Amino acid sequence: NIFFENKPEQNKKISLLTKKYEITTGFIFSYPFILNKIFIKKFKFGLINCHPAIISDIKGSHSAFWTIFKEREIGCSIHFLNSKIDSGAIIDTHIIKLKGLILADEVFSQSRKALKYLLKKNLKKIWQGRVEKYQNKSSKIYFKKDINKEVNLKMNRSIKIKKLFNILRATHINDNGIFFLEKGKKYKLISNLKEIFK
Repeated sequence: NIFFENKPEQNKKISLLTKKYEITTGFIFSYPFILNKIFIKKFKFGLINCHPAIISDIKGSHSAFWTIFKEREIGCSIHFLNSKIDSGAIIDTHIIKLKGLILADEVFSQSRKALKYLLKKNLKKIWQGRVEKYQNKSSKIYFKKDINKEVNLKMNRSIKIKKLFNILRATHINDNGIFFLEKGKKYKLISNLKEIFK
């Protein structure tokens, strides 16, 4: 529980543990904030981030949405952390081949399962400190506000069927959906695509 009391760089218990046990490597799973450089440098080998998408194609949050919306390969990556979002050197990536109608909830689930495989595959190399580092090319970083621009549609504007279908697939998770704006009012559309395309 000590890891969730506050930001890691402000957490004295984490600092004491890393110093006491001479911890040189750390792992990040679904941490939504940017860690500062001073904290990152405490880990001599590095902090390793587990990212549920293929880097450098999809960086930032809501990777399941952007993987589908941008029609990228489904997968996951592990990479070293730096002070920029999802931009450190890549250790390894894994592409998942899924057939049929691929929806965001399945991308979300499968990419996280694949991260377990990717970690197992690379853990010995990480332990021995002999991982290869691959270039993480500069690319767009996605934020929640970017999703809002895509899913808030105006009733009096046209949209390509393919784009609409991709948005429906990409928002098919939890209670998400498409929003239609008309005369200052917002209407939400949620559809069960699995039932529609049986």
